[in-house]
Order: sequence, then C-alpha cells, then structure tokens
Amino acid sequence: MSGVEMVLTPARKSNAAAFTWPSGEYSVSARKWTGRDSEVENEIIWKLQETKGSKFGICDSIRLAAVVAWSGPFKATVDDDPLLFDGVTCKGITLPASDLSALDSRVLAQFVCEAKSMSPLPAAVVGPVAPDESAVSVPKKHRTSATVYRVRGIPWSYNRAELARVLCTTLKVDEHSIHICSFAPNPYRPEKMAVVSFDSELDELQRTPTKNEWTVCAKQEEKPFIFDTNFLGFTSLGREVVESSESHVDIIAVHGLGGHAYGSFKERGGTYMWLEDSLPTDLFAHGSSAGTIARVLLYGYDSHIEESDSFQGIRDLASKLRVSLRAIRKGNASHRPIIFIGHSLGGLLLKELFILLCDADADQEDRANLEATLGALFFGVPNRGMDNTALLSIIETQPNSALVDELSIGSAFLQNQAELFPTAFGRRDSIILSFHETRLSGTAMMVNGQLTMKGPPAVLVNKGSATHGRPWERSPRFVIPIDRSHSDIVKFERFSNDYEAVLTCIRELLQLRFQRQPQTV
Repeated sequence: MSGVEMVLTPARKSNAAAFTWPSGEYSVSARKWTGRDSEVENEIIWKLQETKGSKFGICDSIRLAAVVAWSGPFKATVDDDPLLFDGVTCKGITLPASDLSALDSRVLAQFVCEAKSMSPLPAAVVGPVAPDESAVSVPKKHRTSATVYRVRGIPWSYNRAELARVLCTTLKVDEHSIHICSFAPNPYRPEKMAVVSFDSELDELQRTPTKNEWTVCAKQEEKPFIFDTNFLGFTSLGREVVESSESHVDIIAVHGLGGHAYGSFKERGGTYMWLEDSLPTDLFAHGSSAGTIARVLLYGYDSHIEESDSFQGIRDLASKLRVSLRAIRKGNASHRPIIFIGHSLGGLLLKELFILLCDADADQEDRANLEATLGALFFGVPNRGMDNTALLSIIETQPNSALVDELSIGSAFLQNQAELFPTAFGRRDSIILSFHETRLSGTAMMVNGQLTMKGPPAVLVNKGSATHGRPWERSPRFVIPIDRSHSDIVKFERFSNDYEAVLTCIRELLQLRFQRQPQTV
C-alpha cells in the first residue's frame, strides 16, 4: 500500500512524520511508517496525552482519521487499550480531491463525520506541521493568576498560535504560561479579540492603568494591543474563529449589579466559564441544536457600587445597551435570532431595552432586533424589587444610590416597567424562562473599609419577584428553581446538573426559529 496520510493534518512524505494536535489542554501526536513493499503493513501510531495542569481533562470523543491513497482493496485494523478507549473504526467515502491541501477544513470534517452517522464537527485541523519541540516537552503549570484580560486590536490575519508567539515575545513570558481562553472576531470592527490569562501576574500589566486598560506595543505591529480587565461593551467568546455572517444565533449575556461581564459567569474558585468553555461547543456538537453555530457575547457595563461617582439609572444603562446592540448587528445580522441571558439587574436592563425597542421613536433597525429575539433566560431578576436595605444604608448619599433605590421592593420604576414590558415584548412565539434562587445569600457589609457580601444571610430576590414576568409565563413550565445563592445562580461547574438544565432551555428557545412566521418590521 502506498501513501497513507493522516487527518487531522496531512502528513509529509517521510518515514517519520510527526505533529501535535492541538496545543493547549491536551495533545495528540502521531508517527507514520510506510513500507516499501505493498505486502508490508503500514502503521499510524497516535499518542494521546493530557497536558499537565489541564482544567478540562480528556472527557470527550476525539476523532482521528487516515486518508489512504490506494486504488486497490485493503484492510484497516485498530489496536487500542481496552481499558481506556472504545475504539471504533469505519470506512469513509471518497474525498473530492486527491490533494488534501486543496480541501477546506470544514469539508474534511464533514467527510470524517459521514463515515458513520456522527454528529457534526466544526472543522478538521489542517496544515502539515511538525510540532515545536518545546511545545511538546514543556508541560503547563497550574494557573496561579486570577486576572483575566481582554485583548483587542489583534490583526484579522492572526491565528491563535501567532498571537501566543507575539505575546510571548512582547510580554517576555514563557509561551506555555499563556492561556488563550477565547479567540474570536471583534463584533465592532474587522479585527480579532481574545480573552487571556497567565500563570502569574505580569510586570508589564501591573503598572497603573487608565480605566483598567493597558496599551501594549508589539514590535512587528503598527497599532498596539489594548489589554483591559473591565470588559465594557461587547466581548466575543469562543475558540473557533467564525465569521459573523456564518453564525446562526447571537446569545448575549448581561451581568448584574456590582458584577463583571466575565467573572459573574465563571465558576466560583475555578477557571471554568460555561458560556465560553462549554456552550458554543455543546450547541454545535449534539442534541436538537446540533450544527448550530452560536456567536456568544458578553455585555459589560459599569455597575460597581463602592465609591462610585455615577448617577446613571436603569433606563440610562438600557439606552447604552440599545446603541451597542445596533453597532454589532448591521446588515444581514439585524435579522439573526437572539437569545438573551440576564442576571439580576442585567435582566431589568434587558426588559427596559425591549421597551425602548418598541418605543414610538424606535426605527426599523430597533424593531428588527426586537423581532429577532427568540426569548430570554432571567436568573434572579428582581422584577418586583430585592432586599437591598443593607446596601442602601452603606452607600447612603453616593451618586449611584438612585440606581440602587430603583431596585428596592415597591420601587415606582419597577412597577411601571412591569406594566409596560408584557406589551412591549408580547410575542407569543417567544419564551422567557425565569430562574429563582433557593439559598440564602450574604448581605452588604463593610469589612476593614471594604464593601463585602458577608453580612447576615437573607433571601435577596424571592421567588415572587424573580418570576413576576409576563402574565402567561408564571406556570411551572416557565419557572425553574436553582439551589444556589443569588450570586452563584449563574456560576456553574463543568457538567453540573444546573448547567445541563440551562443548556436544555437554550435548545428549547433555539427551536423557536423554525416555528416562527415572518413578520413585517
């Protein structure tokens, strides 16, 4: 047999071609041997190794394929360790071209899947590359830095590996201490953005920032990278760089009072972030949503409480969100379905956004965004107010006391919003699911001059307030308890039952896009 080639990447014509796929949490290395005689067996040896310090573990199926350039009959066998693997081998179909380099990565992925009724893959990894020896031999360390940075200004031509190399050189850090958590298109402009963290804090990013932002100049680039920790505005999540036009749905998450666009949805005490690490892959890979490409976005706004000089209210925050939404949904994107996720105050911002989008002054673009909304998941949203007496007593006459007061039980603002919202977003072919907490939460308390939530436990948002949405959505079908505190209600661990329940709910909303009738906007 002549010509055995390996996919995930095409191997070069040599007796010992090797590569690693992918760098990061685990690696797959391969070695190929080709006999000179057609009677001699050819072998491809794959080695699967978990990276030291991996936060994921090897828990999903990894598909490996070999492309055989041979016109006659042949036999393929698989030998594996029965204690570790359930090896399945099957014969695929003929590729449309003999030159693998001429095939798009998604075409290759499709052929791998069609071998045996497999669920879709986003892409096969392509490109005949030998591994960087240092990347194979140097294990990753456990992360000790708690800081997560957003990086903007990344040229569109960059890939993940190139970004890692540039950061390594510019910041003078070991490449293996860099963790690129997300790498995706910037929703505002034709460039890319990333979410990164490091094994330890960096001197370059410890100097006093301006508004939690740092400018980092790479020698080979005309424009600097912008690092920030505030995550204001929209941030794209995900590990696959997908053109905005290829996405089937926008999933937009909005944090709550005193929260953070990224940190509010991150596992407590860990690095797992379900919107980033699981949701895009799970929606694409299996279940009723299989094949769905989701553009997952965070929306950040200034909601810090202590020593704030801001006097913006809920309507002000919603107005800014409206403008930002218009900026990222231009052209054909204005009709792409949207699913919103709101935590606490974030849910109230979304309700006010819907009211603004159907206002008499709203234009066609606003109405298109409203009509595109399939629904929302509201987590601990204080529709009828929350217990914030301790917090109000601490901030007293700060400028932002008006915002906190709007969240009070019996607030005139919330009463008015509750009356307007069902009419503003009254589509019966949309769904709003309300999740309510069933554990006590700490209340506001000053400790050593710092505002904490270590005060006497209380129910911050009771069930009646969290589930007081649209009148026709107050039955058990739309009301879901989560046995967590108010803050932890959106902080899931990997494979937790609560995450699986939320994933099922998102899939339910996605089905609405196939049931809707077009409407004039």
